[in-house]
Amino acid sequence: MKKILAWMGLAACACMVSFASADAKPKEKPRKGKPADQAVLDLVADFVDDRHMRIDGNLEDWAGGASIAFETLLSGEYEYDWTGPNDLSATVKSRYSATKIYFLVQVKDNVVVNKLRQWGSDKVELWLRAEDKDGRSLGNLTGISFDIGPVVDGKKTGVKSLAGSNKLEFVSVAPYISQGGYDFEISVDFALLAKSSPAFDGTVRFCVLVRDWDQDDPNEDEATVGSCPINPKNPKSLKPSEMGRIRLNLGEKIWNTAMSGELSRYQGAWLKTSANVSGAPIHEVIGFSDDTLVVAGFDLGTPNLSWHTISLMTSPNSRPVSLTTRDIDGDKYDEIFLTRTEPCDESNMQAERVYVFKFANDSLQLLTNYVTEIRSDDGKVAKNSYKLSAKDIQQTLDAASSADISSCTLPSSGDMVPFIMPGEGDKKRTISF
Repeated sequence: MKKILAWMGLAACACMVSFASADAKPKEKPRKGKPADQAVLDLVADFVDDRHMRIDGNLEDWAGGASIAFETLLSGEYEYDWTGPNDLSATVKSRYSATKIYFLVQVKDNVVVNKLRQWGSDKVELWLRAEDKDGRSLGNLTGISFDIGPVVDGKKTGVKSLAGSNKLEFVSVAPYISQGGYDFEISVDFALLAKSSPAFDGTVRFCVLVRDWDQDDPNEDEATVGSCPINPKNPKSLKPSEMGRIRLNLGEKIWNTAMSGELSRYQGAWLKTSANVSGAPIHEVIGFSDDTLVVAGFDLGTPNLSWHTISLMTSPNSRPVSLTTRDIDGDKYDEIFLTRTEPCDESNMQAERVYVFKFANDSLQLLTNYVTEIRSDDGKVAKNSYKLSAKDIQQTLDAASSADISSCTLPSSGDMVPFIMPGEGDKKRTISF
């Protein structure tokens, strides 16, 4: 009996110890969000015509297209400052035109608030940096804040420059507050981000930061989510490698649009390059195939995407060699140089012929053409060099040219500069335009 009572006493003691241990276990604290928890999110942007995008809060313009979503806390505490995606999360879409980049930021927020003395208001920050196709920066980090707080009071969105240029006339925004959150429709001119537009073949690095206050507890802290691991307390420290990418390739869009029309009949390979031939803010795409030169781009006589063509006389067995551009007359717009190997009328000879084109008066024009080299099958060569300016062409016979080489006859495409042959007497000429 004593043994039984002793065992019962030990059991009771063990139970008491067990209960005491459970009561003594410390309560787990809510986990805090931190920037390192958020991955870098890239975004695919579709090309649009500015005429089809209206910053008016109507989201019909945004039907379709890719988006990114994020809800990982960068700051604030789970279960205390953030109770789930309906408390704070966001999705982002982007589009771009020849001159602007557009964003649609849709925020889920169960309480949309304005600023109070001890708390801030809800807002979105957009951080941008433009790069060229090789990843070189075209401008400084730009930060813009869009405050939904004033909209709660029936006022305009509060727009503020946080870093970079203060030229907010290049920014447009339209807000919309719904029962479950709010949206910002935003456009930013590339002129705010860089001196030269990244639209043709570049990248816009971006990060969207959303700040949220519920204002329902005196101990509340700000909750934030973002599309990259940005530090909400020091967003200006954001590095390019920490920002998402939006790759822009307007050049390809221009060319594919041109090729889907009347130019689709050309089946040959295209020589292609790009340059500023018209003075438009976006470079033109230039291509040559068979006997036709194409210049495609914006503001080529119309504000919309269009293209101009010019045809050369065909020569059997002619072969394009190179397509380059440079400014020869100092007007800051490039002329186009097409080099083609063409057979002379004499079957055993070939010539290197250069065609120079200029876009002027809303049309593509052949400025001049000349022969730089004549070659015969027996190894004889004659060469001329040319220096072009706005007024004239300075032409020089290469001293190493073969003295007894025959002349070359080529079909004419416009006024061709006469080739200086060895033994003609002249070694240099100046031809006025």
